[in-house]
Amino acid sequence: MPKKPKITLTQLRKALKSKNDSVRYNAMFDFAHSEVTPDAIATLHGALTDSHVGVVRYAAVALGKLGPAILSFGRPVLDVPQMVWDLIKAARRVDPVTGMPQAYEDCLEALVKIAPTEELVIGLIHDYIGLTNWYPLKASLQALKIIGTTEALDLLERAAVFWTPELDKKQKRIVQEIVSGKR
Repeated sequence: MPKKPKITLTQLRKALKSKNDSVRYNAMFDFAHSEVTPDAIATLHGALTDSHVGVVRYAAVALGKLGPAILSFGRPVLDVPQMVWDLIKAARRVDPVTGMPQAYEDCLEALVKIAPTEELVIGLIHDYIGLTNWYPLKASLQALKIIGTTEALDLLERAAVFWTPELDKKQKRIVQEIVSGKR
């Protein structure tokens, strides 16, 4: 099995200054697939606003690896940790061509690892669970199951009932596995 590529935080910082999307994306991809440490939080936070959605997605992946340790970063906004606000903002960013949020799934997964009981996370899911695209729906259902609160499980059940008639056979099976806890 080949070793995962390693990139240092210094190399990542340098790459993120590049005007070349590929340089920034490849550096962030490699960094997110390496061991991520808390000293990278500020750099990863800055990458959430990058113009290339791939950089944003893998910055979210890397932040998710750090879990709740990132909640102390920055200044809270209305008693909500800054990182939660900024991941939600990144999750909501809509691609002008497709009209779909391109980093939603990765940002949501990070939010569930970082602050699963934060009210705004359920709010984000509630706002985006109705998108007519399988991937945000699947990510939303999985997140709701992981969150596991009464409110989350209620929304999970209602969304599953609503969307099941629209899904193909494989998607229906996946939804049933999520709802039943097998996935």
